[in-house]
This record gives sequence, C-alpha cells and structure tokens, in this order.
Amino acid sequence: MGWTFQAKPDNVKAYLDAGLTWDIPEGIDIGSRRVLASAIVAAREYYAAVEHTKPDGTREVWCATYMLQFAPSAPDGLTFGYKDMTEHMGPYIWRCPLRILDLLTETDNEHALRWREKCREYHAHRASAPKLEPGMKLRVVADNVPTIGGAPIREVRVVVGGRVPRFMTEGYGLPFRWPSWRQYKMEVCNG
Repeated sequence: MGWTFQAKPDNVKAYLDAGLTWDIPEGIDIGSRRVLASAIVAAREYYAAVEHTKPDGTREVWCATYMLQFAPSAPDGLTFGYKDMTEHMGPYIWRCPLRILDLLTETDNEHALRWREKCREYHAHRASAPKLEPGMKLRVVADNVPTIGGAPIREVRVVVGGRVPRFMTEGYGLPFRWPSWRQYKMEVCNG
C-alpha cells in the first residue's frame, strides 16, 4: 500500500479507470473488470465502482479507493502520485459519492462494511450542516476544536455565504476560508 509517482497523465480519471479495466482468460483474477462509475473528490481522492465478472457469469461490484497527490513543480518530473486501495482494506478516506456506493454489491467483508458505513455517515453529516448565510453565527460542539493562526475556532461568524464561504473568529482579525467546516459538529447561535 505504498505510493506510486509518475508524470501526470493528461486525463487522470480516464488513466485510473483504464488501470482497473481488463480481461484475463486464466489465472488468479480470471474474468473481466470494468469501471461502472468513478469520481475524483476534492482533487485528493479517487473512487470507482468496479464490476468483476467471472467466466460463469457471477459478478461482484466493489469500490477502488485511491489517495491522490499532485506536485506540478516536482523537479524530477514525478508530478502525480496515487496510493491505490480497495474498500476491503479499510481505507481512511470516506468521501465516496453516494451514486458510486449505490452500485456496490453486498459483501460480508468487515472492513468494507465499516468503510461503507463511514461514507454514508459522512454524507448524512454534510446534509445536516446548516446553509450558511452572511451574519450567521456558528459554535463548534466538539472537544477537538480547530485553530487558525494559533486562535481556537470555537465560534465563527459567516462573512460570505454560498459555495466558498468566509468566516471570522475572535482572536484572528481577517476573514478566512475553512473548507473542512462541515467535518465538525456545529450549532447555530442566536445573536
């Protein structure tokens, strides 16, 4: 489960899809594989629903989960890296799109079952996050309070709402972006 680095392909998603697609008439992985659906999430993660069909016609659909890294100015030309895993390895990335999760066939693999549960929890948590409006105040309801510039982010005020929100917090005098805000349990404050 190490990293592989190389020159970045022109189309990363198509390149990774092609690496999961093949026909093998004999051997351990006899049968064929094809990607039913795939996605790159936040330029850091790749997920693919991979259908494996055996010669007898039985099929299984499982999820490939890759961590991605881009290094456009790497002096050695190795500008793209990936760490390839499957859901059966219990990866620690859980942002697989629901449309891909819904394609997977049943499994009894404990790692895969837990991983699928964590992905669905992630999406449920995101769906329950409040819609941000300018002037709204939020409080982090967790023990692991994040920081910015050394200042703890306990309460924030939304300066700009929408797709790319900006926040302000006491102890840090500038508006800031906080892409991971949905990962924290938050409550809306009055006043």
